[in-house]
Amino acid sequence: MKRQMKAAIFSVMLVTLFMTGQQAMAQEDLEHEYLALLANEIEALKAILHKAELNQDKDARVKFQYDWLRSDLAQMKQGVLAHINAPRNQPRKVAPLKGEYRQ
Repeated sequence: MKRQMKAAIFSVMLVTLFMTGQQAMAQEDLEHEYLALLANEIEALKAILHKAELNQDKDARVKFQYDWLRSDLAQMKQGVLAHINAPRNQPRKVAPLKGEYRQ
């Protein structure tokens, strides 16, 4: 009876560890999906920025610095893509379990 209980507890622990790992991977994939969407939105902003620049008031006393905004958007997109494309950390090596606890 004790052996069955230990086996059941061990099985529950293994399933829990597996599910936690799967959830972490799914969460990371979801984050990457949203970051890719963000990079695409930044790219779409370039068209809006271009239209605004074409329609700027040439006689305005204070001019909007479109080049500065364009540069900042490019830098933000580069940072997002760098994070998405960075290699994922390799799992650390874990010592194997003995598995047999009886003498």
